[in-house]
Amino acid sequence: MKTFITYFSASFIVMAMFNIAYFHSSLLLLEKESISNLPPPRKEYVSTTNNDLNNKEIRKDNNRKPQNFITRNTDNGNCAQNQPMPRPEHGCRTSEKTHTVYCQAQNLRVDNSKIQKGSATGGEELESVMGQEEIVEFPIYSKGAFSTPTPLDIPKNLNLDKAYYLKDVLDATVTTTETCAETRSNPTLFITRYEYVNLYHQMTDWFNAFLMLPMDARGAKIDVVLLDAHPKGNLDSVWSRLFGGTVEYVKHLREGGVCFENAIFVPPGYSSMIYVTNSLSSNEMSMCKGLMKDFVSFVIQSYNLQSVKMIPRRIVIIDRVSYIAHPRSIINSKSRERSISNLNELEKRLNKMPGVTATLVQLETMDIGDQIRLIREAELLIGNHGAGLSHLLFLHDNANVMEFRDHNGHYTQWADWKGIPHHSIYTEYKTSLTNSLVRNNIIPKIESMFKMESSSPK
Repeated sequence: MKTFITYFSASFIVMAMFNIAYFHSSLLLLEKESISNLPPPRKEYVSTTNNDLNNKEIRKDNNRKPQNFITRNTDNGNCAQNQPMPRPEHGCRTSEKTHTVYCQAQNLRVDNSKIQKGSATGGEELESVMGQEEIVEFPIYSKGAFSTPTPLDIPKNLNLDKAYYLKDVLDATVTTTETCAETRSNPTLFITRYEYVNLYHQMTDWFNAFLMLPMDARGAKIDVVLLDAHPKGNLDSVWSRLFGGTVEYVKHLREGGVCFENAIFVPPGYSSMIYVTNSLSSNEMSMCKGLMKDFVSFVIQSYNLQSVKMIPRRIVIIDRVSYIAHPRSIINSKSRERSISNLNELEKRLNKMPGVTATLVQLETMDIGDQIRLIREAELLIGNHGAGLSHLLFLHDNANVMEFRDHNGHYTQWADWKGIPHHSIYTEYKTSLTNSLVRNNIIPKIESMFKMESSSPK
């Protein structure tokens, strides 16, 4: 690029083409062929944040536009206007559309002595804490648990209706110049996970965390501090794989105060724009499909799965079964209500169709990277309504998803945002698929999407 700049005599057209190519490459949307079996090494982060921010000037006008508005790649310009992501350098802002609260702090000090330590500290083996109450897995902060040398820029009219854990953090934050026993320079994500073993809810957390990444920190080592005390869960490893740095529970931080030069608070998943109960409208979502493409590419590249191709007529069927995932898990008749008992018969029936390879899988028995690889190979993902269908985000753009459901449009909206067809099969709370449902509904839909000659009797 330096060589290019030296040639000031280059034509305007050449200059424009170069700038467009350079900008496009920064979006990280290209799914390039893998050249290694290992993920690309994480780079060291060099902050471009303006550390000379005049906080007093900003606080004079609480309605002033935040310093940084992060917008991702979009399908058209309206998305940037409708869904800017306010990320102030040292303070909080709220999204006008979703009321999501975004906070970031420079030189944040965390004082572990002012965080109440209950029976749970986080990361325990699940078997050792079975029956543990959920309340002990969330810390209680005393005043001064968090502090900064300069006041946070917080508008007086900041809407905290969907702040969740952030409200407790802000209430416990003071201004002080106390020294630190340790200082960490890496950007650090702070997050409280509420439903830490549920793929759907964790997807909303990962999506929010991705949106909070500084644009110049893509591929850098980003540390994570978990502000909860959950025991080990089946999705814990994803955090380090996606963000590349260390993952640590807040109750495990050393005593004497640990300072973080760049602390980024991830909005809780319940306030995410992709959390269906409070997400954008379908029209607004369709304008922001670039956000989802960015996120999906980020995850796939983190697992080095860019080269995985879709296999024509490959079908993956999710077998939803009850299992012990957290200390309060109970396997009984109620927990089995969303299970379909005869999916193995559906698998056999589909494998008799020309050119079809159908596989029935229990995703919870697989590593998350292997799960994503399997989904990437599928032309059709089939499953009963449940968190496993969140994997539809990782299907190729010309794939399909089929959902057995009775209500709830979560994955209809996700498929719409992803840009793939969603096929609903209403099962009316049945725990098995009837022959007539398979013969008259499921098979014809699959024949249609695979452009097969109908086998149904005329």
